[in-house]
Amino acid sequence: MESISVVLCRFHSYRKLLTNLSLWKFYRNNHQLAAATDEARHPGKLSTLFVPGRYGANMYQIVKPVININEIVQNINAIQHSFRSRGISFDIENSIDLLRQFEAERDSYLKFVEKDHEYLTELSNLKSLNDESKYSNLQREHDTFIIELKAAKEKFNHIEELFLSIIAKLPNIIHPCTPLQSDTIEEYITPKEINRTMWSHVEIGKNMSFFKHSKNSSVSYYLTGILSDLELAIQTYFYNKFIENGVTPIACVDFCKSFLLEAVGLDPYSPDQCISLKLKAERGQKLHLVGGASFESFCAYLTNMNVSKHTFPMKYFSLGRCYNAKHRHEKSFDLFSIVQSSNFHYLTLCKDSKNEDEEFESFFNLLISCYSDFKIPFRAINCSAKNLNTTESRRKLLEMWSPAEQMYKPVAHVSQRGDFVSKRLHVTYGVEHVIEGYCHMVEGVAVNIPVLMAFIVENFQKSNVFAIFSGSYKVFPSFYHCPVKLTNPYMQ
Repeated sequence: MESISVVLCRFHSYRKLLTNLSLWKFYRNNHQLAAATDEARHPGKLSTLFVPGRYGANMYQIVKPVININEIVQNINAIQHSFRSRGISFDIENSIDLLRQFEAERDSYLKFVEKDHEYLTELSNLKSLNDESKYSNLQREHDTFIIELKAAKEKFNHIEELFLSIIAKLPNIIHPCTPLQSDTIEEYITPKEINRTMWSHVEIGKNMSFFKHSKNSSVSYYLTGILSDLELAIQTYFYNKFIENGVTPIACVDFCKSFLLEAVGLDPYSPDQCISLKLKAERGQKLHLVGGASFESFCAYLTNMNVSKHTFPMKYFSLGRCYNAKHRHEKSFDLFSIVQSSNFHYLTLCKDSKNEDEEFESFFNLLISCYSDFKIPFRAINCSAKNLNTTESRRKLLEMWSPAEQMYKPVAHVSQRGDFVSKRLHVTYGVEHVIEGYCHMVEGVAVNIPVLMAFIVENFQKSNVFAIFSGSYKVFPSFYHCPVKLTNPYMQ
């Protein structure tokens, strides 16, 4: 009989062996091998929108963007101007030969595919006629042709990969009203000099317990007391304004897939531009948290949709959450730089560039009207080309004054996208199932509610900040039942 020490020794050796042969070990090794193979097969980050055919099995292409080479060549000077104005170093003119070569290789490959279809049809006919002699001869001929077909396919795949890498870089054409050198400023209500210390909204919030911080994170918070009432009042104010102006409310999803981020000019691989969920990707397409009040969320709703041209202009707004990935690593808390905010996002679909310009001005004027009601200093920034997203042709920011920081900060914006995004996502218009064109888009954030609340708290503080919400001035004159009454030092 073996001693206890020998048994224990054998047990430990067997346990070590079993650990080395565990299912987890097999899974981990297989996963590492697959990852290494995938890395070798896909150098760099594969586009989730412009997917080369050779990677079709690895990246699920949900929508295929419209690519009109003749249109690109016709607008080559405007595209090159857009590159330079945005500060992007890329010479598109040197790529024209590649664009034309892609066309030639594509047409050549399609002829091979068509001929292969003819072979298969003829082989099927001969087989049904039991003509073995002709069938065998044609089969040998087809086998030889298949080698040529594979060579043509490989050649086309190579040129397609180069071609799509260029197409993915193309920016939207700059709008004529976009400044080329630097931002231009339009003042509306200017700040006055106040001869006393102005507290920040964070200091006021701490002293008056307006915020309740989460134990899980220094930047997570809850609104308490009168600020929760203020949030509801702001929502009601903007909701009523939009309804009065014929804008339709819509509920959008909080999540979208990678290709939608890329379609609107964001990088689905960048942690500073998106919040990716830790779920298994569906053939390369991850899910990202964007919030229902976001442009990406609107695009998720509109992708592959053909809207009726008789309903133009189509005006929508969404009230919900919006997530800003670049604020995730903030070390301190303030309402100007939070990850999750309550927003009103606005979108208009229209027929052409003329209608788009009209809707842009209409939405911008609506925002000016709204923010004038608050009697807080604000201004508009006409953004220069270098400050635009690659899918934007024009953008105007609305900034409000922070007396504590003695600077302006953004609270809203309106952008023009032309038909650039629509062509990427097949957002079309027409009658029933007949497509007549691609929708032009005007979109923007009407209000970032936590940011606006921060401005209200700072601008309406009295010399005794603990009496901040006493006074007779009502900040929402059109909201008859608003419980929030504030005193503004700029109005005194």
